[in-house]
Amino acid sequence: MFEGKLEIDPTCKIGYVSQFSQVDKPEETTVFDYIGEAYIQIQDETASIYAEMETTSDMDSLLEKLQLALDAFASIGGDDFESSMNKKLNLANLMKLKDVKVSDLSGGEFKLIDG
Repeated sequence: MFEGKLEIDPTCKIGYVSQFSQVDKPEETTVFDYIGEAYIQIQDETASIYAEMETTSDMDSLLEKLQLALDAFASIGGDDFESSMNKKLNLANLMKLKDVKVSDLSGGEFKLIDG
């Protein structure tokens, strides 16, 4: 325990840097969902296009949008993203955090998954 006098120069500035990054994600977002966000976004977009195809007469523009989404998904290795994500989590010894909410992570754990 420190006992004594602390003198701070009047021109001294003190700053604070939080160990926790700002995460603009819903509180229920899991580590797996956070890491796989790009994959999940494209999957959601594709599902939305398929749903729209059921009720539209303008199939050409939707087929074009669908092809772009499928190409984007393929370009990030989307066909086997779940096994790829699990491999990455295993290699980093983070598999135990897969289903943990991002909001429940410590600052150090978050830095590991935020990569």
